Amino acid sequence: MKVLVTGGNGNIGKFVVAELLEKGHNVRIFDIKESESSNVEFVKGSVTEPKEIESAMEGINAVIHLAAIPSMMPNIPTVEYMNVNVTGTFNVLEASAKTGVEKVAVASSDSALGFVFGTNVFFPDYFPIDENHPLKPQDPYGLSKAMKEELCKRATRRYGIKTICLRFCWVWFPQTYALRKEIIKNDYLINIKRMWGYVDVRDVAQACRLAVESENVLSDSFFITADDTFADESTIDIIRRDYPVVKNVSDDYLTDNFKPLIVNSKAKKFLGYNPQQNWRENV
Repeated sequence: MKVLVTGGNGNIGKFVVAELLEKGHNVRIFDIKESESSNVEFVKGSVTEPKEIESAMEGINAVIHLAAIPSMMPNIPTVEYMNVNVTGTFNVLEASAKTGVEKVAVASSDSALGFVFGTNVFFPDYFPIDENHPLKPQDPYGLSKAMKEELCKRATRRYGIKTICLRFCWVWFPQTYALRKEIIKNDYLINIKRMWGYVDVRDVAQACRLAVESENVLSDSFFITADDTFADESTIDIIRRDYPVVKNVSDDYLTDNFKPLIVNSKAKKFLGYNPQQNWRENV
């Protein structure tokens, strides 16, 4: 399969490209950032320019769309999240339809739920959080992710393109594990909003590959997480301490000590996702 990876020279993109190559796929990178490797086909351009992304899709079977503003950043104007994340995704999907691309996997985020960057604090309806939980973003980043998912549904309805949205939890890199104790100590309040969730970048790459290889999903969204939290305590203790207002809690937490608050069971069932990394084996 020939796969176009937008943002393929980014921090996550490099791992995704390596995963695809290892599994025998042909890769083309589309990025505003120059490629560091001469071994992979590279096209320079921006997803905000429709003609540039369309020309990069010649001969492509599937797209993994990673190019975006990657987080909520105070120095970036709100409108830029709409220009880059939302309009950029619209351009990718339209170009896919015009060039006959069959599948598009899009990087979404747990931020679409609204907790991570929400300024007005609120709590989940239930635990564990799954894909049925409502999305209530307040911030422009989380909103842009939710809007990207709606654009994907629309593209499937209109063009028949297979679209898969991958809601990554906080992505950890190999070097992040050494900082875990410092993160817990210094970022306690934001960790509560993160739902103590994380996922290794190598498992993110696995999920991206599986998404474009999938044959049985027409259009859907999936949480991509580790199989545990990054906390020391059992998850039921975390719930009792940090989320006492949440009363609808699965009994699974009484027997599964480290079950995550945001679960990946749907991705496992429909994509064959199987996370290989966790902090207990990487510290």
